[in-house]
Amino acid sequence: MNTGGEVHFGPTIGPDGTVYEGSWDKYFYALKSDGTVKWSYLTDGAISYPPSIDSKGRIYLGGGDAHAGPDGNVYAFDAAGNLLWKYDTKQTRVGSPAVGADGKLYVPAAPKLFVLTRDGKVSWSKGPNVSSSS
Repeated sequence: MNTGGEVHFGPTIGPDGTVYEGSWDKYFYALKSDGTVKWSYLTDGAISYPPSIDSKGRIYLGGGDAHAGPDGNVYAFDAAGNLLWKYDTKQTRVGSPAVGADGKLYVPAAPKLFVLTRDGKVSWSKGPNVSSSS
């Protein structure tokens, strides 16, 4: 498959064998095991990091283009490609959401860390003033 932009990470494979890949063309692709497109979604910014999949099969993706301004979003999809929700971090780039044992999403969005619930609500966020304790 050819995308309209660069691909900067390896694919993520879903439990049903679907191959998930994003590109700098702003599209997020779901491919069948034979390489044909199952579905695609046009995001608001370049995708530079791989998605994560939770135990219920939901796919979580971060995207954004540091050169275009603060357009970094977190997206949640079901396996059929339906957008469940989108959260605007108001940051320039969003990394791979990590799914915690508690079911929450831990999302790096420079310069902050966001913790979101499975339905896209913010539990908490921390910015650059985070300090360590000794």
